[in-house]
Amino acid sequence: MSLALESGSPEILEANLLASLQKIAPAAKLGDKVSGPTSGKNFKSLIRTLSQESKAKIAALIDDIDAPVTANLANLRLAEGDSKIIRQFLDPLISASNQQFIGFTLVAGATNFPLALPKRSWPAHLKNTSSRPQYSGLVGFDLTEFASLFGDRMEETLASLQKSGQMDRSATTLDLREKIFPWYGGYAWTGEFWALNPFSTLKFFPREKFDLYWSSNIWPTPPRA
Repeated sequence: MSLALESGSPEILEANLLASLQKIAPAAKLGDKVSGPTSGKNFKSLIRTLSQESKAKIAALIDDIDAPVTANLANLRLAEGDSKIIRQFLDPLISASNQQFIGFTLVAGATNFPLALPKRSWPAHLKNTSSRPQYSGLVGFDLTEFASLFGDRMEETLASLQKSGQMDRSATTLDLREKIFPWYGGYAWTGEFWALNPFSTLKFFPREKFDLYWSSNIWPTPPRA
């Protein structure tokens, strides 16, 4: 489930979270067995019902947990209100009482704002993998993967970029690779290895144009030098 939902106010975000959850129950053939007055309580009911009906622990995959907050950073009061809604929504994943129903949890986002709970420690059963070097290449393309996936497209892409004036006529495919990584090296969990952002890289090659495909709607900043 993605939390990249309309969030013009905490009330709108709450309504959209509820609507998203209410689509999952029918898809899982649970009918009206899932209920709850708030998104957090509805999510708790969904987790328990799915586990009980399947007689197994569930996997909870939540993406874009910070999207409503980062979309409203210009309005800190709204961002904080959305953050509180998200924390309440995520509470069933954090609460120890629900762990008997959950076998695996993956929570992802550009930042961990909503999980940075005030006056509470990081949930003991959730590991912050973004700070662990062994996971630094988990969510992006490393050099080996890049060569395997895009090596046969470099010559053609370079020629197109040279024709459009985005690359110098004397540039080589190595020069192109060295330009791609600063543009789309979106993940650096160790501060040393920059894994290529898959979304941006997959947009770049068919369009043959350097652009801020992923971050333009979040942080419109220029690429690193």
